Amino acid sequence: MRTAHVIGLIFPLLWGGNVSFSQQWQDAGIPLAAGQVRTLYADTLNNKLYVGGSIIINGSNDISLNAVWIYDGNNWSYIDTVNGLILSIIIFNHELYVGGMFSGVNSQNMPYLVKWSGNEWVHAGGNIDEYVMNMKVINNELYVMGKFNQIGNISNCKGIAKFDGTNWSTIFNFPGNEDINEITAVSDITFYNGEIYIGGNFERPTDTITDLAVYKNGAWQKVGATDYLRGGFNAVNSMEVYDNELYVGGMILKNQGNVGYLLQKWNGQNWSEVGLGLKDNNFSTNALLDVRKLLLHENKLIALGGFCYAGNLFNKSIALWDGIKWCGNSYNTNINHPLDIALFFNDTLYVNAFSIDNNTLNKLAKWDGTNYFDTCGSALNVSELKPPQQEINIYPNPNNGNFNVVFSSAYNKAVVIRVFNNFGQCVYNKQLNGVSSGELVNLNIEELSGGMYFVNIETENNMHTLKMAVQN
Repeated sequence: MRTAHVIGLIFPLLWGGNVSFSQQWQDAGIPLAAGQVRTLYADTLNNKLYVGGSIIINGSNDISLNAVWIYDGNNWSYIDTVNGLILSIIIFNHELYVGGMFSGVNSQNMPYLVKWSGNEWVHAGGNIDEYVMNMKVINNELYVMGKFNQIGNISNCKGIAKFDGTNWSTIFNFPGNEDINEITAVSDITFYNGEIYIGGNFERPTDTITDLAVYKNGAWQKVGATDYLRGGFNAVNSMEVYDNELYVGGMILKNQGNVGYLLQKWNGQNWSEVGLGLKDNNFSTNALLDVRKLLLHENKLIALGGFCYAGNLFNKSIALWDGIKWCGNSYNTNINHPLDIALFFNDTLYVNAFSIDNNTLNKLAKWDGTNYFDTCGSALNVSELKPPQQEINIYPNPNNGNFNVVFSSAYNKAVVIRVFNNFGQCVYNKQLNGVSSGELVNLNIEELSGGMYFVNIETENNMHTLKMAVQN
């Protein structure tokens, strides 16, 4: 019999639970070394947050033992050790299922998929032959996705199977009678308009099914008659149904003939781009970037990935969509790398992050909720616009369009200042050859009407986005 290990007493001692790494983001306080966080799961019934990935509790001779970490809102604990990477955690039939790239738990041979009954681990995958990437519970059945071809008592399942608590079965013989050319992994499944959609990295060349398939009229088909997904670099990572449309995110490139860049939406008949689309750091839609995760919160769609702009708003790595337009928001506090995991637990946003505002994090950050703004939500009070102490500030704020950008640090290379309005339109653009420490750059933009604006300052190594109110 195994037991969970409670280490809540050392959490505040090691990490200081209330120490903020910036004005808004905090280290979430995983007590020991985190190599990488790859999955989050919220158990709302028991009010627990589960964290998995490569989170080391001890290691020797280049062997790291990872654990399933649990946070109850006050203390951290963990359940035993896994000898590889954890990619998915979920509760099904009151038991905890863990999937990933591992071959065993506590030196027992249990590859890729296990379940925790409350006092012991049990191998749940049977003869599973490759890794598990994702799991979902839909209509009281557990859907398991990954690269495996065998699981339980079935074979030739091509990366996806479902479990009813007793038996395993394929999903309408996915991907059909004809084998697909190659499968890297199935990453997600969803139901839209009563039909099953499966996404991942796969191809069936004879009928141009690429990375996304729908089961319709008794067969697996591509999605879209003429505007289906195209390109050899494609991969679908995540799907969500929002406002009666199916949103699909992944490595989707416009220059390979797709409607959108990284993110598209499907209304059952046609594909369309989401607003003015996502863009990279150069306002381009050609770089090999991706949307890695989609989730819903407070009637908005949240996209995470490697992009820098949503529409014309600077939204690095995380962007909010309200069904009509992209929203400016406080989450973009100089996140220094792509995000791919996010979850709301007790109304607090958790993301896998190792650096924000150039501050090192222990691979999991949480938003402390202070001074939050959302340009698609309620209007801000002027008092909320006072900037925190940081490298670059605006003064005065509010202003009438005549304001100063104050640099507390020197930048020897080009600095680009862009001003965006509430609709994501760039209304001002200025490039400086460099600035000195303490320099004050005056901008007098007479054409600015009253309202909310976002001042995006791009330096050699970073992006800074400041909110500003104009009162005429």
